[in-house]
Amino acid sequence: MAMKALDLENDPIANSLVKVAIETDTANITSEEAERLDLAVRFASYPEKIFIIKSLAINGLQALSNSRISRLIERGYRARRLMLEIADKIPIKDVINIYSPPIDLGISYRQLTIELQHRGAKMVNILLRLSRRAFRYYCGLIGIAHMTAPRWLRSLVAVVTSTPQVLSTSRRSSIQVRVLRLS
Repeated sequence: MAMKALDLENDPIANSLVKVAIETDTANITSEEAERLDLAVRFASYPEKIFIIKSLAINGLQALSNSRISRLIERGYRARRLMLEIADKIPIKDVINIYSPPIDLGISYRQLTIELQHRGAKMVNILLRLSRRAFRYYCGLIGIAHMTAPRWLRSLVAVVTSTPQVLSTSRRSSIQVRVLRLS
């Protein structure tokens, strides 16, 4: 709709950017350009993301050949390889529950949930401890797998989704909350 509003429907550069944006947004990455852009942005700092955006606005997908962006892509590939090594060590079941202590592995936990789902898991729950009282929860669901989640996890999700600290509630988003003392 934005392309139509800006009268860019016949612009090949805008069309290629929109195609890649749709692939990355839906986590259904099929093209090399979408994979490279996703890896560059996923592990970039805020100023690096601004640089990527400006480069894309000026050069379209040709920006991916920029040396600075290429270094970001390589950093993303390293993190992806580590994530795949971790995924290889996790046995695939219908429901996978993972708790991680406060260790920075430098991977994308959202990407890990998606990978485990591609390998056959119906529900993936990752509870990542950020500090003594802060956690981040990642959840990937397929179908009605939430019905088979462990009771403690359903309770946690109910608490998380009813607190004002919720940042997002989409299917594969991360939710960061402060742990509340329950009596």
